[in-house]
Amino acid sequence: MKNYFIHLSKLCIGVLPVPQEILDKLVEFHTEPMNAVREELGLPVYASQESGFRPYIWEIARGRSGTSKHCFGQQSSGVVYKHEKGAVDWTCENFANNVDKFLKLILKHTKYTRIAIYKGFIHCDYGATDGKRYIYRSTVSSKWTLKEILSF
Repeated sequence: MKNYFIHLSKLCIGVLPVPQEILDKLVEFHTEPMNAVREELGLPVYASQESGFRPYIWEIARGRSGTSKHCFGQQSSGVVYKHEKGAVDWTCENFANNVDKFLKLILKHTKYTRIAIYKGFIHCDYGATDGKRYIYRSTVSSKWTLKEILSF
C-alpha cells in the first residue's frame, strides 16, 4: 500500500525538534492505519492545522494543561511515556460532504477508541481503554457529547 504521509512534520505543531519515539508513534498508531483510509476514500487526508503532535511546552504556552493526548505522553521534563499513543485531528478534502464516509473508513481501518467529530475535522485518539470505541460530537466550544458506543 502506498504511504501517503511521507512528511511527518505536517503532523506536528511548533518548531521544536520532535523526539524519535513520538515520530515512531505517529507512524505506528496514526499514519500506517490512515493510509488505508486515504486509499479507500480516494481523497487527500491530512492533519487539520498540523494537529497531531503538540509539544508539552507549546500546550503550556497557550494556557493548556499539557495533558492532552496530542502531547503523546511528553512531560514537562521531556520524558515521553511509552504507553501513550497520541492523537491526531484528521480531515479530508471537502470534509463537509465526506465526513460520514470518512468516519466509516476510520472505524473500519483503525483501532482508535475515542473519536470526536468537529465541524472541520475528526479528533482520533486511544483514550478509551475498556475495549470499546466512543464516538462523540463536538460543539464549537469543544464540549463533547456522546453519540455512540461501539464494540470492536
